[in-house]
Amino acid sequence: MNERKRILFIDDERDMRELVKMRLEANGYEVLPAHGENHVLNKAVNEKPDLILLDVVLPKGRGFDVCQELKATAETRHIPLIVVSASFGRDFPERCRLAGADDFIFKPFNAGELLKKIGAKLSVTDRHGRVIG
Repeated sequence: MNERKRILFIDDERDMRELVKMRLEANGYEVLPAHGENHVLNKAVNEKPDLILLDVVLPKGRGFDVCQELKATAETRHIPLIVVSASFGRDFPERCRLAGADDFIFKPFNAGELLKKIGAKLSVTDRHGRVIG
């Protein structure tokens, strides 16, 4: 039996959380929604997601800090992390890279593009960070 991949999705917009959750669940993923910066690291350590989707524009403005914390922590650094954001500028891809993100996608995004990015990241490593496939 195939185990459903678990995705931790952090976004402060309720409608976006619900839309993405519905789309991902329809494609066989289990979604663990979160709405802000608080306790994201603890949730990631305790829930052990296979992938993290992180909106870096969060209420306290700490999205890139959260990304860095997740990538600096032994229990979570191996988890593929995709930044999801409506905020972009010329330096945005570089800021994502410097924060440790594995990829990024801009809002509004095409659901097919998001699923493709998720699939690519999940096919590279397992939940323990081991390369597969």
